[in-house]
Amino acid sequence: RNNNGVMDLLLRLQAGNSNCTGAIGNSAVSRDDLSDLDEDELGYFANAGLCPVGRSLVVKDEYLNMATRTIEGRDAVVYYDFETDLGDFAEVNQVMVDRFEEPYPARATIEISALPLGVNVEIDAVVNANG
Repeated sequence: RNNNGVMDLLLRLQAGNSNCTGAIGNSAVSRDDLSDLDEDELGYFANAGLCPVGRSLVVKDEYLNMATRTIEGRDAVVYYDFETDLGDFAEVNQVMVDRFEEPYPARATIEISALPLGVNVEIDAVVNANG
């Protein structure tokens, strides 16, 4: 909220009072009309060299974060481990600990009779591409 309010003031300071008929200020700040301002309040704007504006009613998008962001990696949210021999489970479990960070994704380990291409382990994961 403060960032949009500060931006509103900055835009109004830059505009000054040379053209008070156009839209001035930050569009994220909704204001009351000027009818509620008395003569003293209008005088404050004139003395400051600003176009008069109504009181702030609502500041939209107050949680908008415009900071630069760096996104790295992916978040695995579901992890499926298919094995032909659960005797290898401890070894595969260590790979899970080595490759993922806590909190670990939800996981299901399933023993099956055979996997394609004769492999012993197949791992499928659902990944959050936004993370």
